[in-house]
Amino acid sequence: MNAVNWDKVRQRAREQRRAAGLPVQSDVEKSAAMERLVAEIRHEQEPARRDMDTTVEVSDSGASVIECG
Repeated sequence: MNAVNWDKVRQRAREQRRAAGLPVQSDVEKSAAMERLVAEIRHEQEPARRDMDTTVEVSDSGASVIECG
């Protein structure tokens, strides 16, 4: 079985995307896009602070005290 050289596979994929007229992102651009996606997902999944205040029956200032220590 031949070993796969992933750098060559990635390079070939980039070349095929360019040839097809599709956008090609650098590794830095891909990383930044992934960070934005993760942040967006976390933001969507976290309940709003007011919802949490209501759920645990604590005031907004009380929540702030708990968060800040």
